[in-house]
Amino acid sequence: LHKNRWDLMTRMQGEQATLRGLYAADKRDPAAIGNQYRKISELRRQMVEQSVDAHNRMEDVLTKEQKGKLRSYGPGWMMMDE
Repeated sequence: LHKNRWDLMTRMQGEQATLRGLYAADKRDPAAIGNQYRKISELRRQMVEQSVDAHNRMEDVLTKEQKGKLRSYGPGWMMMDE
C-alpha cells in the first residue's frame, strides 16, 4: 500500500503543478483546468480505494473481539491515514 500510495501522491503532485501552471497562464482555459481537476480527482479516488482495500484485508485477519474493539472507535478509524 505504501509504495502504491507514494507513487500516486508523486503523480498527483505533478498534476497539481500542471494545474498551477494552467491557472498562471495569461488566458486560462476552463476546459483544460477542468480536465486537470479530473486527473487529480481520479488519482485521489485510486488512493481511497486502495486504502479501503487495505483496511478490509487488515480486518480479515482480526479476531471477532479485535474487530469489535476496532469498530468501537467508529467509522473515523479508517480515515486516520488519509
